[in-house]
Amino acid sequence: MKAMFLLALTLAAQCRADETADRAAIKGVMAALTDSRSRTALFAADVDVTAELKSIDRLVSDARPWSELPPPVVISESIRFVTPNVAVVDGRAARRTMQTVPLVAVLQGDSGQWRIVALRVVARTGPTP
Repeated sequence: MKAMFLLALTLAAQCRADETADRAAIKGVMAALTDSRSRTALFAADVDVTAELKSIDRLVSDARPWSELPPPVVISESIRFVTPNVAVVDGRAARRTMQTVPLVAVLQGDSGQWRIVALRVVARTGPTP
């Protein structure tokens, strides 16, 4: 009985460690969305997110060199695991106090590699007060 309890505790700790690593990997994938040169590797092969990427690209293209504005970033506000290999991410592409592009992404994991299988722009908002 004691061995079963220890086994269950060990497995629970391992699952928690895997989830922490998966969350970090997912946040990295989402953060890389602003880099148009390397983001094709972030998506599954059959994903068409042309319209959504245009919204992010408009935000990125507004970044001017030598500007006092911070560069745009994609922030993962919430990560929910639907299954151990599928996660839903609520996030936003934003520049502080400027335009925000809310996003919802579905990612699928395989051997620690996470890829975006769906990406949607939820709505556009103007400058925050």
